[in-house]
Amino acid sequence: MESHAHLFFDCQFSSSIWQQILSRNGITRSILPLSHELEWAVHYIKGKGLRNSLYKLSLAASIYHIWGERNLRFFQGKSRDVATVSLTIFNSIQAKANSWATVKLSAQN
Repeated sequence: MESHAHLFFDCQFSSSIWQQILSRNGITRSILPLSHELEWAVHYIKGKGLRNSLYKLSLAASIYHIWGERNLRFFQGKSRDVATVSLTIFNSIQAKANSWATVKLSAQN
């Protein structure tokens, strides 16, 4: 049965994508159930720093593209693999981040 928790975090396809997203954000922990993932984000991702902004953008982009993949499969009978969807997400994040004019060039960023 399809649910938000299953679709975005619990199924093997989306959890593989989310693990890659977390890793790219420098977060080394296992994937949490949806409610815990959101609690973790609320607790640890505060403020408007670059790292926090990238995590928030990563979460939004992942949900958007996983939902798009779900619709592609459901309505068109087509599918893409984890690597393709992940690359689409990374490219989306990079395109948006490149538009941020206020990011200062530093070793941390």
